[in-house]
Amino acid sequence: MLKLNLKLILSLLFFLVVSFYYNNIAIIVIAILLNLMGMFFNNVCFKNNKDNSFEIFQLFFLIYSIYAFIINEVYIESGYDDYFIAIDSSKFFANTQNLLAFKSYINSITSIEGNYLLTETRGFYYISVTVGYLANFIQTNTYYIQLMIITFISSLLISTVYNLLNLYIDHKQSYYYAIVYGLFSFTFAYSANILRDVHISVLFALGFYYFLKYKTPNNLIRLGIILYLLSLFRPEHAAFFGVIILLYIYIVIFNSNLTITKKLLWSVFGSTILLIIFFRFNVLYILELFSSTSQRYSELNTEDATQDGLGAALLNLPPGIKHIARATYSQILPFPITSGLSTSRGIIKLLAFPVMLGGIFWFLVWVVSLSRIKNLKFFTIDYKYLLLLSLLFLVFASAASGDFRRLMAVYPLIYLFAVSTYISLSKSQKFRIVGGGIIIYISLHVVYISLKFL
Repeated sequence: MLKLNLKLILSLLFFLVVSFYYNNIAIIVIAILLNLMGMFFNNVCFKNNKDNSFEIFQLFFLIYSIYAFIINEVYIESGYDDYFIAIDSSKFFANTQNLLAFKSYINSITSIEGNYLLTETRGFYYISVTVGYLANFIQTNTYYIQLMIITFISSLLISTVYNLLNLYIDHKQSYYYAIVYGLFSFTFAYSANILRDVHISVLFALGFYYFLKYKTPNNLIRLGIILYLLSLFRPEHAAFFGVIILLYIYIVIFNSNLTITKKLLWSVFGSTILLIIFFRFNVLYILELFSSTSQRYSELNTEDATQDGLGAALLNLPPGIKHIARATYSQILPFPITSGLSTSRGIIKLLAFPVMLGGIFWFLVWVVSLSRIKNLKFFTIDYKYLLLLSLLFLVFASAASGDFRRLMAVYPLIYLFAVSTYISLSKSQKFRIVGGGIIIYISLHVVYISLKFL
């Protein structure tokens, strides 16, 4: 049962008002169902911490839904043509509406399965079509209802980040810094865009949580399920998560006190799962897809770089150096900070300001992390390996596309180290490091402006 509290009451009142505003009762009904699903998710995934997890979910489901409502009112007149930050939103909405035109739900799902063009995004459409059919059954599916799915999943991400932090930090501080992440990370901006990136991010955050918390055969099954779900959203990310599972098997077998028999069983069990993955998902196809996608993104970046001297310079660097330079550059984006307001096709949208906040916030996350990199010695070996893999992901993925929405799946893991470092500092140390980071950030912009205009 849903426990009535102020956040839930305010949330339901908000969705009730929006239902009357749009004259669509489906909005409040779906809002209630999404709250129930949020409670179920937090109860199942974080049963020992379910109350705080659900509180955080409720808070951000309300905040993100209000933001999405404003975006919908200001920028979206026709979901087929209009978008907020990424133009892909129009494609996702149009495809969902086309799939909803089938006579039955089963026909729509079958069409998703049989459409080669939707292979990389099946998971997204399974969800959007399911909610869309329910909305049409009640009254009408709309762009805002589809946005509610994104705000819902974005809120699950923040409750998952809370639990990830809580593996190393106490409840009170984890709660506080999860809220900080929800308000200032790129998640806020992308909570109002019909895209698949937040779906992928929550699956990665959940995978990181399970990876670090449990070392049992059952957990390998959990990670396998996450891998399967990722393959429905973006196969390239699924391929990377497969490497994470390999790492998990290695850590359990070679860094534990298991008997020889249990190690052998783990090896057989892990190998069986990997073989199933190989034949079920056609890993060779995924690798080919990864290569073609990387090439496509690189071509787009080359086109964009013609308008940006720094971007062009990085693309022309030798292999290896280029990868590291591109990865570093991707972590200070948007740069300059005002480019955060420039959406697809260069259209300036002031309500994209959370992208700017996200850029400053993430720069400071790196400043704090690098200022006390020696603190890594206090972390477990499995976290260190996982962090190393995540950094390699940033290097190789940003070489194809520096767009932070495709990189932010691994950000919660990096954030965990930054928060652990930050809370260990004295007040004066915090002031010096954060203040110094802000000065460096401003200096980078001064240099950029000088080179560009002087």
